[in-house]
Amino acid sequence: TTNYTQANNMTTWTTTFANIQGNHTVNVAFAQYTYTITATASANGTITPSGVTTLPYGGSQLYTIAPATGYEIVAVTVDGVNMGVITQYTFADVTANHTIAVTFAPLQFTIDAIASVGGSITPSGTAVYNYGASVTYNATANTGYTISTVTVDGVVTTVNAATWSHTFTNITDDHAIYVAFEINTYTIIVNQAANGAIAPGTQTVNYGTTPSFYITPNVGYAVSSVLVDGSSVSFTTDLAGVATYTFPAIAANHSITATFAVKTLTIVASTNGNGTITPAGTTTLNYGASQTYNIAPAIGYQITDVVVDNMSIGAVTTYQFSNVTVNHTIAAHFALIACETPSYLYATEIGENSAKLNWSNTGADSYTVRYKTLDTADYTEIAGITTNY
Repeated sequence: TTNYTQANNMTTWTTTFANIQGNHTVNVAFAQYTYTITATASANGTITPSGVTTLPYGGSQLYTIAPATGYEIVAVTVDGVNMGVITQYTFADVTANHTIAVTFAPLQFTIDAIASVGGSITPSGTAVYNYGASVTYNATANTGYTISTVTVDGVVTTVNAATWSHTFTNITDDHAIYVAFEINTYTIIVNQAANGAIAPGTQTVNYGTTPSFYITPNVGYAVSSVLVDGSSVSFTTDLAGVATYTFPAIAANHSITATFAVKTLTIVASTNGNGTITPAGTTTLNYGASQTYNIAPAIGYQITDVVVDNMSIGAVTTYQFSNVTVNHTIAAHFALIACETPSYLYATEIGENSAKLNWSNTGADSYTVRYKTLDTADYTEIAGITTNY
């Protein structure tokens, strides 16, 4: 009997008995082949069984893959080949060594943030966050705007403020935010006044607009002032007397009103001397008023013409302007009364306080005697003349 050990995993073995001269015994021991499977996993998940597993030839092994909470399987690689995202893998009829490796990554979620015209939201657009993360969103209205409503995951909330914020805590799902801004509006209150009108009336206007208001006086009136928020402001007036006021860019509530004054007109009265017109000079009247003028010549003079607004109306002693709506002029013209002049005029019996005038009788019914000093322009009539023919 010969004891012989053969190793090295041989699949066949041969021995030769030469020159047999006695009995021999051959004992052959067989062993089954074994193979290893090495299983590895990245952090935040498990593969079961893990590590090195030894299997006999033709054996099978099921592997179960499970990510930790908040993570997901990214890839399962078997013998260097990516098998995709699977939760189980079975090695069947194993006839060689193998490897299996699993990669995990955090679950990720998106938040879509959109803002309308009139403001901004930060962060904006589409952002990606890992499972369990927290993030705060801030919305801010532009000048002249207000945050009207905010919609978070379909739920609408009324805000009516200039700023707003929201924090997503421990994110485990996708989200969406929509911020709606609206332009600020302001009221312009129109306080109508007597004797005119302001158009348009009270109205609501948007931030930044420059509305105009038109102030129209009633007939016979004029715009005397325009008041905005109680203070007088400058304005322009057209040929028809309509005033215009334009607000600068609106950023607050306002009020506007106006005052109206009756129009005043003038009548200028004049003479060429040697008589009077009453009232004389410039007379100021309210629109629609009336004024009477009286014209009287000086002694020895007579009215030759009265001219109103450059048109002759004849030698009248009175004239009335009725319902005055424009400026006027009136001028009275006087001239000496034509009379026969006595001949052979001389003075006698001249004393300190009296004198006797003598002239040839012309046959006149009466005579008027006037006198003046050399340095005066006007004559003075002598009353109580006694005549002897």
